[in-house]
Amino acid sequence: RVCFFLNLPMDIPHEFLCPISGEVMSDPVMTVDHHSYERSCITMWFKLGNSSSPLTLLPLESTSLTPNHQLRQAIESFLLENPDVHRRLASRHTLQRLLNSLGPEQLKMSLAYIDMMTFSVMQDPVTAEDGSNYDRHTINRWIEEH
Repeated sequence: RVCFFLNLPMDIPHEFLCPISGEVMSDPVMTVDHHSYERSCITMWFKLGNSSSPLTLLPLESTSLTPNHQLRQAIESFLLENPDVHRRLASRHTLQRLLNSLGPEQLKMSLAYIDMMTFSVMQDPVTAEDGSNYDRHTINRWIEEH
């Protein structure tokens, strides 16, 4: 089996993956409901006007974030033991930081070109029934695996 988002072996612990991006986290933070996310992903979620949990969709009392030092330490140890995973992550995190630096309107315009499953620029965009945009190759692979 292969990790869909990184095309790497599935021995990556699932708790290391951000529930929003599906990628290994480099800066994990917890929301007030104690779920962990990659900081740039949850920040983007809030920047888009959401005030609910991406996992439960229940309203959050606050959008404050707490660094998850224990999880970060575990991920860093894992990456030291798996340098191939570490190299593949570098370009994705750069894109996430860039998107996170944009204002809300710039972000919404930029997201029209970004596949939200992989946080990469779409080569062959398609629109789902709910209006979400995905890269055709990415969504077809997801459908095959699920």
